Amino acid sequence: MPDQSDSQWDTQREELLEAAKLMLSRGLVTGTAGNVSVRLSESSDWADPEKPAFLVTPGSVSYETMTREDLVVVNGEIEPLGGEQIPSTESLLHHAIYRARPDVESVMHSHSLFATVAAVTGRPIPPIVDELAIYVGGSVDVADYGEPATDELAEAGVAALGQKGACLLRHHGMCAVGTSAARALEICTLVERVAQIYFYAALADEIHLLPADVIERERAIYRLRSGFEV
Repeated sequence: MPDQSDSQWDTQREELLEAAKLMLSRGLVTGTAGNVSVRLSESSDWADPEKPAFLVTPGSVSYETMTREDLVVVNGEIEPLGGEQIPSTESLLHHAIYRARPDVESVMHSHSLFATVAAVTGRPIPPIVDELAIYVGGSVDVADYGEPATDELAEAGVAALGQKGACLLRHHGMCAVGTSAARALEICTLVERVAQIYFYAALADEIHLLPADVIERERAIYRLRSGFEV
């Protein structure tokens, strides 16, 4: 079994660190909040699809000063492999998503302002712009509440996510997935933008969904890209 310093995942470390720093610079998190991970290669002789291993940002470390060496390798038992840092407290959520979604290569959990407003109020973000249906698969649904860093939160997040690209975590924030950390970052950014549009439209009392036939055609594009029914 490899240790924390194993060099075979240098590319994943660079990808993850860049996405984490961009998450901060785009205002999707503040301080040390949120977390990002990437699934580790299944070509590894110790990787098990039922017990996915991943690389994740550490807990309580500033994104501004975070380095490659701070990132934590977590094995299929959700145990850190060496290193000086502890893995994110939401590692249970990441692990649960990787188990449920073999297509997912990266998970990003952010606390962006408008998406978190939606999560606190329990309001799903409906498909009011084309991109949400095409890249997320429709509405961004709200998970049942679960306390942070618990199995309940992980299970609720997986259920709300389903086969889509993002979900809201009740009273907490949002979660997005993708085929890379860069893609998960783009989904987080998109959902935050659409959440802003949604609440500004609500102030004008003018929320209108896309036509049903358009939503279905755009969901078909998502299904074609993801291979999943939504």
